[in-house]
Amino acid sequence: MKNYFMKHNIGVVINYCTNDYKFIEHTINSVAGFAREIIVPVCDHFYDGTTENNNLIKKTIEENPQAKFIRFKFDKGKKIQPYWSWRLRRILKLPLQSGSQYWVCYARKLGWNNLSKNSEYTLFLDADEIIDAQKFIRWLNTNEYRKYNAMKFANYWYFREPKYQALTWEDSPVMFKRDYV
Repeated sequence: MKNYFMKHNIGVVINYCTNDYKFIEHTINSVAGFAREIIVPVCDHFYDGTTENNNLIKKTIEENPQAKFIRFKFDKGKKIQPYWSWRLRRILKLPLQSGSQYWVCYARKLGWNNLSKNSEYTLFLDADEIIDAQKFIRWLNTNEYRKYNAMKFANYWYFREPKYQALTWEDSPVMFKRDYV
């Protein structure tokens, strides 16, 4: 029988804010079976500029010792787009020049910069993108992913709590070979 929990040379970056507190432990645990390292960038503010819940951030860090949390400061000088505006721009397929998506990408870059250089692949997730670990590990163990420089995965999203899984798919997680990020 194959060892489905063999480690792969994959670093995982999980974007997190305390709105996703109910999901983060599940997401971290779901990748712990295959990830060499797990980095969680977390800002001192929400991306709309309001202050984050620092006590809940500290609690999250204490509850998840298998992940390395990278704290960073929010620059209020950056142009901020309200969340509703960002969503509307996506729906209407308008260009996204600034606002919360800037901070999402910044957090991912910060996480990637903090992975060790020997991680061959980087998987980028949001805190509410919980991996079906056994299925994903079985797929990783086929080594099919090694044929590709970049992959985008279909996933379910969750509502309010990890037990409320959507019936539809979205495709937001991505995995890149380190040299192609």
